[in-house]
Amino acid sequence: MVQTLPEDREILIQTDQGVCALVVWAHHILGLNVLVKQSSVSPQHGSSFGSETPNLIIDVYPTTDALRMPSITLLEVSNQEPLFTIKMDHDEHRIDAISKQPAKGYGRRCLEASWREFADSSEERSGQEAGIQEMVLISTAFAMNLSRHICKNPRTELTNFSAAIDLDNGGDAREDSGSDSDSQSEDNMNMWSTYPLRIIDAARLLFNDRKLSMHSVMAYAKLFDGEPLYSIPPTRGICSIAEQNGYSTTLWQKTLLDPARKLSILTLAFSQIADLDSSAGLLLNHSLNVLLDADFRQFSERVKTWDGKFAIPTPEDVWFQVIALLMVGHKDTVNDSFLSKTSLLSDRGWTVFLSTIGDSDPTYINPGCLVVKRGVPYRNGVCKHTVTDGPIAWVPRERRLVREFEAGQTAPLHCGVLTRAGQPYCGEQGDSWVVNLRISTEHAGDKRTFTRRTGYREMFGAVWSMQKTRDCQHAHHSPTSEEKIAVPLNCRAVAIQGDIEIVKWQEKVIVFLTAHNKAARWRALIAIAWANQGARSPGVVLLRGKSCCFQCAIDQASSFAQRCFIVL
Repeated sequence: MVQTLPEDREILIQTDQGVCALVVWAHHILGLNVLVKQSSVSPQHGSSFGSETPNLIIDVYPTTDALRMPSITLLEVSNQEPLFTIKMDHDEHRIDAISKQPAKGYGRRCLEASWREFADSSEERSGQEAGIQEMVLISTAFAMNLSRHICKNPRTELTNFSAAIDLDNGGDAREDSGSDSDSQSEDNMNMWSTYPLRIIDAARLLFNDRKLSMHSVMAYAKLFDGEPLYSIPPTRGICSIAEQNGYSTTLWQKTLLDPARKLSILTLAFSQIADLDSSAGLLLNHSLNVLLDADFRQFSERVKTWDGKFAIPTPEDVWFQVIALLMVGHKDTVNDSFLSKTSLLSDRGWTVFLSTIGDSDPTYINPGCLVVKRGVPYRNGVCKHTVTDGPIAWVPRERRLVREFEAGQTAPLHCGVLTRAGQPYCGEQGDSWVVNLRISTEHAGDKRTFTRRTGYREMFGAVWSMQKTRDCQHAHHSPTSEEKIAVPLNCRAVAIQGDIEIVKWQEKVIVFLTAHNKAARWRALIAIAWANQGARSPGVVLLRGKSCCFQCAIDQASSFAQRCFIVL
């Protein structure tokens, strides 16, 4: 309308962003005369684009003015009377633009941009490829060293701990013989672990380098072992490249060391994706700075200031947060409150979700494991972009809801309490599916039913502190309903129905009678996690695997120096 009636109509846009795009579109493409001004600073002056009377006036207000919303108004030129106004509602999402890149090669592209900044050049310079390859090794080595110091149970008394990866042996995981003398320490049991090969595979994907050598990475990991990440100087390789090409290393920390730290976090996150190859096309924010989001900054700062020796307290959802922030962290709605109850997140046709989504026995779930797939959550013809937990309802802590067997008594291997998973409840809330899972137990005396309402997110937290039993060589079979075990000394066997006060029991080993009942096993893990909240010394949570007999599982639990909860 302004183009057809330029002498009679005028447009006023009030906004705090997008000015450059508006000028390019209105002046350079549409040919309109544009005036950009700031009424709060200089109402009568501004920057003009075009030599004639402006057809479009852009009034830029301060970004600190949170109460104002962008608007566009069509004016009558003669009397400046507004003909109509279009204004953004407060509950609308802002239209924004973001550059995204696929996960395959993402780390290399980040390093290329960082190297150009390090070399103070916008073009490719001599030595760039060698420098980037050096930074790939450094970033992956950081991830390898960090993986050995991730503490699953944040506790201030955790100090140095013996590494689970043998740096002198090419990164091979140390074997546990299972003898009492080899029982893992309390600090070790609280540590998160992952296979070194998983980290290498994640790095090969992110840096698009299928030839990345485990031997080379472990050599760098050994070089940096025990060194604080915040003060590592340029490596000999970086110094050599800089000297040959006349670069200064004064920008090393800002341009190369800082991105390497962030990429090491991303590498660890991708090492937890179940099917890594399926995530090659996952679209990620082009900037790693999104990991400095205020709600994630606490973990980022712990890594940045890590001294290379002490454990890093880490919540169960840290890897999910890393990928979620790089997927949608640029949106105002994504914060810690949002992510803390989210178990699935979808954006631009890609979805990341917790491994507890589904109908799996906890034996098949690895703590912290994630799944990435193409697609969007879909139910009854409706698509949503998130899945969140519904309200959690706990069952009272009543001792009469527990069947107990003391040392010397015989206890059934089966739960002995009717425990089953009910049909999930699913509702809608905005752009989310809200899911409630239900685990029901029947009281043995008066047949009353107690229902524990939970969610995928709470279940994910319940397996975070879990350890799995080692395989044994004995024959495995499904116990009959009559089969029983003799409760050893200093042990107590229980079949639970409520969220119980586990800390009141004094025995060293608590055996949960949940054999071959998936719902009962989940119920036990949730009850243990619930009771351990805030406990000073929560103890070890041991889950019997399918390749370990019942007696060996109890023996393994008894071998730990600290208290142990064993879920059969």
